[in-house]
Amino acid sequence: MTAAGRGSLAERGDPAQPTHVRLLAAGTAVLFLAYSASLVLVQRPADGADVLWDGVVYSAWMLMGIAIVIGRGRVSATVGLGWYLFAAYLALNLGADLIFMYVDSSGGGALVVSDFVYLTAYLFLGGGLVILSQRGRTVSPAARIDGLMLGLTASAVFLLFYLSKDPVDPRVAGMESPALLYPVLDVVFLMIVLAGLAPLHFRPTPATWVIVISIVAAGVGDFIYYSQVTADTYVGGTPLELTWAISNAAIITAALLPNPYNYRPRLSRRWTVFTPAAVSLVAVGLLAWTLIASGPLLVSALALGALALASVRLILTMADLRRAGEGYEQARQDYLTGLMNRRGFSELAAHWLTTVGQDVEPNGSVPPGGLVLIGVSRVREVVDSLGREAGDELLRAIAQRLQPVVAPFPLARLEGSEFADLVTSSAQVDDVAQAAVAALDAPVQLSRLSFRVITCVGVARPTARMTNLESCLRAADVALTQARHRGQGIVEFDPTDDPADDSTLGLMAELHSGLKQDELVMVFQPLVRVRDRRVTGAEALVRWHHPTRGLLLPDQFIGAAEQAGLIGRVTQSVLRQSCVVLRDWLDSGLDLWMSVNISGIDLMDENLPSMVTDVLAAHGLPAHRLVLEITETAIGADPERGLRTVAALRDLGVRIAIDDFGVDYSSLAQLMDTPVDEIKLDGRFLRTSDTAKREAAVSATHDLASAMGATMVAEGVEDAADFELLGRLGCELAQGYYFTKPLSAEAFADFCRRS
Repeated sequence: MTAAGRGSLAERGDPAQPTHVRLLAAGTAVLFLAYSASLVLVQRPADGADVLWDGVVYSAWMLMGIAIVIGRGRVSATVGLGWYLFAAYLALNLGADLIFMYVDSSGGGALVVSDFVYLTAYLFLGGGLVILSQRGRTVSPAARIDGLMLGLTASAVFLLFYLSKDPVDPRVAGMESPALLYPVLDVVFLMIVLAGLAPLHFRPTPATWVIVISIVAAGVGDFIYYSQVTADTYVGGTPLELTWAISNAAIITAALLPNPYNYRPRLSRRWTVFTPAAVSLVAVGLLAWTLIASGPLLVSALALGALALASVRLILTMADLRRAGEGYEQARQDYLTGLMNRRGFSELAAHWLTTVGQDVEPNGSVPPGGLVLIGVSRVREVVDSLGREAGDELLRAIAQRLQPVVAPFPLARLEGSEFADLVTSSAQVDDVAQAAVAALDAPVQLSRLSFRVITCVGVARPTARMTNLESCLRAADVALTQARHRGQGIVEFDPTDDPADDSTLGLMAELHSGLKQDELVMVFQPLVRVRDRRVTGAEALVRWHHPTRGLLLPDQFIGAAEQAGLIGRVTQSVLRQSCVVLRDWLDSGLDLWMSVNISGIDLMDENLPSMVTDVLAAHGLPAHRLVLEITETAIGADPERGLRTVAALRDLGVRIAIDDFGVDYSSLAQLMDTPVDEIKLDGRFLRTSDTAKREAAVSATHDLASAMGATMVAEGVEDAADFELLGRLGCELAQGYYFTKPLSAEAFADFCRRS
C-alpha cells in the first residue's frame, strides 16, 4: 500500500484509534472540562492569573492536546504537514497566552510581545487550513484567492456597519489597537475554508466541520475581546476565555476525527465568474462610500485588497477559459493525424443522427446518408518490421490520402488503423466508399520505401431501427468484419447477415427502452471478513425487470448491451443506483463499501474516470468507498489505454479489484503491472472435488495477492467447510450463498445489523 495510491488510514476515514491515543484524549478532555469549569466557578486574582488553573491545568491539557495533533501528523502520510502546522499554532497560542497572563497583563491596548506571538500563530493556522482542506490533492488556486478576497470583503462590510463615524467613539479609536486584527483574520480564515469547500459542493469531512467550529469560536471571542479592549472593560480570567479554549479544543478534536479523501475538486464555471464580479461590485461600493462619507481608512484598505485580488482572479479565469477552449479542441483531435478522434466524431455523428432520425421512413427505403468505416490492414507489419515511428508515418500518409477524396464530409481516426467518415448525402455514400478504396490502392511512400496496404470498408445506413450512434457504429463494424473475411473491398450492412439472432436484436431495442424506463434494479451480496464474520462491504448485482420476459440475470442481457453499444449506460445506471444505496447505508450508521462490476468496454472509455467522479460527487461519497471490479482479460484488448484508465481511477481514490481470477487466460506480467487492491478468486475453485487442488488454488491466490499488496476475496462460498478452509489459510474476505443470497437494499441493511 502506497501513501500516494491509497492514503493513510486516518485520511480514509478509519475511526479506530490506538489505546494510548484514547487515554491521552480522555485525559485532555478531563483537564479541559476542569479548566472550563474554573472560568465560571473560580475567581481570578485582580492583578493576574491563577497559578493552578491558568498556569498548571491550562498548560497541561494544551500540551496533551498538542501531542495528539502531532501524533495525527505522524500517521497522516499525505497531509501530515498540515497537522504539524496546527500543532505549531496551538503551541504558539499556549506560549502567547502565558506571556499575556504573566508578562503583558495590561490588557492589550498597545502592540505587545504576546500580540507578535499570536499573529505568528495565525500564519501556521492558515498553512494548516490550506493543506488539510486539500487532503492530499490539488485544490485550484482560484478557490484560495476566492476565500481571501471574500474574507477581506466580509471584514470590510462588517467594519462599515460596526464602526461609528463619531471620532470619539471608542470603537473608532480602537482601530489603532492590534486587537482589531484578530476578528478580521478570523473572518478571512473562515472564508478561506468555505471557499475551499466550494469545489466539494460544501460537503466537509468531520474534521473540517470541527475546524470551522474552531474558527467561529475564536472569532466570537476575538470580537468580544476587541469590544472590551476599546471600551477599557477587559478583565482576564472570565468566561470569555472559554471561547478560545473551545477553539483550541476543537482543533485537538479534529485530530481524532476522520478526514477522508473526497472526490477530485472542481469549480463550476458559475462560481469562477460570479465570485470576482460580485466582490468587485461590493469593493467599488465600499471605496465610493469611504470617499464620500470620509469612512474609516481600514475599510478602504480592505476593499482595495479585495478589488486587487478580484482583478487577479478574473485574469486567472480568462486564462482558464482560454485553456479550456484549447483543451476542448485537443480532446477531440487525433494527436497523430490531426483528424477528429473517436470522441469528436461520436459527438458529431450523434448530433447528426438525432437530427435526421425523424426523417427516416419506417421501412428504411430512403436512408439520409450513411456511416463509412475504413479499415486498413498491414500497418502492424510496418510497426513490427520498421518500428513505431514508421507506423506513425504510414498512418499520417493514409490520412493525407483519404482526407481530400472524402471531402467535404468529416473524416476521423477512431483507433489504430480504423477511420470513419460521416456521409450526410444518400447519393454519395457509395462514391465515398469507392473513393477511399481507390485512394489507398497505390503504394504508400515511406521515406525511401514504398508499402502497399489492404483496405476494406464497411457501410451502415440509418434505418427506423438504427437511428443512434451505437447501433450505426456496430452495424458498420459488422460490415467491415465481413468485408475482411470475404476479401471484398466494400460491404454494406445487411441485417439478414447479422451474427446476432433476432432475439438478441430485439433485446437490444428493448434494453434501450428499459434504460429510459429505469427497469434495471439492484440486489446486493455481502462481503464478509473471515476472521470475525463482520460484513464490510457489498457487491452490487444488476437485474432487469423486463415487462414481458420477467426477471433477467446479467448473463441474459449484458452481451446484448455490449453489442448495442449500451454497456456504458448500463454501467452508469448501476453505479448511480449503487451510490444512492451506499449513501443511505452510511447515513444510517453502517460502515460499508460498495463493489461494482465494469466491463472491458467500459475500461476502454477515457470518460469513465470523469463519469465516476460525477456520480460520487452527486451523492457526496468519498472515492475509497467504491471498488470497481474488472476481469483479468479486460485490459488485454488495449493494455496501454486500459492501464491508463485504471491509473486514473486509482488517482481518484477508487479501489480496483480483479474479478473471476483464475478463469480467463491472462499475462502474469501484465497482471503484476496492474495496480489492484483486491483479487477475487472465482468460486469454481472451491467446487473442485480434489481437496489438495482446492487448497493449493486458494493458498496460491492468497500468496499472489499478498505479494501485490492486495486483499484476497473468495467467491462462491457455499458451506461451512469452505469457510473453515478460508479461515485456516488466512484469507481476508469471502462472499457466497453460505452467508445469504443476494438481497434488496433494505434486506441487506437488516442483515448487517443482525450479523
